Amino acid sequence: ISFPGLKVKSIVIFGTQTIVGEYPEYQFSLLDSRLEANGPRPLVWLFNKLTKSKKTENDGDLPRQTTFSQSRIWVEPSEDKKGGITLRSKAKLEAHIKIPSFMLRILPVSLEKLEQQGCSGLQSALDDVEPGLQRLGKSYVKWSA
Repeated sequence: ISFPGLKVKSIVIFGTQTIVGEYPEYQFSLLDSRLEANGPRPLVWLFNKLTKSKKTENDGDLPRQTTFSQSRIWVEPSEDKKGGITLRSKAKLEAHIKIPSFMLRILPVSLEKLEQQGCSGLQSALDDVEPGLQRLGKSYVKWSA
């Protein structure tokens, strides 16, 4: 993510679990996520204060952003009953962001527009998953052959 004079990197840590049965199932859960800003020191300080990306001793508040993500990928026998398989996936992604009231007054867009842009960004990220799932399906078929 780039802002004028500032580069922001999202760092995420996922836990994984494989469940073995007739067909394997893979589960992914978000364990931790944080934003890391790089750039001029005053901009990084302002970013950290506004987003509470870095906790300080004086910060008694909860972070302004919390994210929840859980995904499952599993294989089922194909519905056509011809011995094929179907790769299925289910994902849940939630992002909760608190914006201080003074920020709402100085934002260059309305809250509704900001929410729309955030939803579009999340949808775009989820759309990027599909090619990976297709590659996973091809790899699974190759592996199981």
